[in-house]
Amino acid sequence: MARKKTKYLVIHCTATQEGREITSAWIKKLHMGKNGWSRVGYSDMIHLNGSLELLHFAEGSNPFDGYTSAKEMTWGVKGQNSHSKHIVYVGGVEAEKRDGKYQAKDTRTSSQNLSLEIYVRHEILRDPKILIAGHNQFSSKACPSFNVAEWCRSIGIQEKNIYQAPGLYERAGDPEDPKKKNQVDQPEDPDLNKSNLKSMLWKLLQLIFGK
Repeated sequence: MARKKTKYLVIHCTATQEGREITSAWIKKLHMGKNGWSRVGYSDMIHLNGSLELLHFAEGSNPFDGYTSAKEMTWGVKGQNSHSKHIVYVGGVEAEKRDGKYQAKDTRTSSQNLSLEIYVRHEILRDPKILIAGHNQFSSKACPSFNVAEWCRSIGIQEKNIYQAPGLYERAGDPEDPKKKNQVDQPEDPDLNKSNLKSMLWKLLQLIFGK
């Protein structure tokens, strides 16, 4: 697969409760264990204290050349990964459930917000044509739990670098119940997910005895 020019920097949230810190091992176990993906969904993660952690790096690649190779791809948005880079912040839902669901909430700490701004500005500096987008501008999800276009404008990002497609919070006449728009699917803790163990055992049996 040939390298493609990186078109989007897509912002995500981990959809974990406000104030709850998670590790890179946890998110990788969720994506590559429970979800069965071949690699993690994001290139980098911003922790509650604003620190940036690398989640995926392809040996021999240049993450700053403005291109996305097959080895550099992460699985953040179906259909967009071959020309996108994905950044995630820890958080994105309220600390407690309401009506049986965790509601989407912009839980970024001041440190996370600053780190995300620096990250976005750095990406634009190295690639002046890149477009900053939110996950919810490509799918009917609340992630990253805030309006990325409005946030970009609030920190002075030029319109030419802001992806203009409507996100979940901007779509007019969405047939979905408005009360459900702020609900997100809380990822199950992979350490507590019994179905994950069943899936692994089933795959093992298939390898031993054949399909």
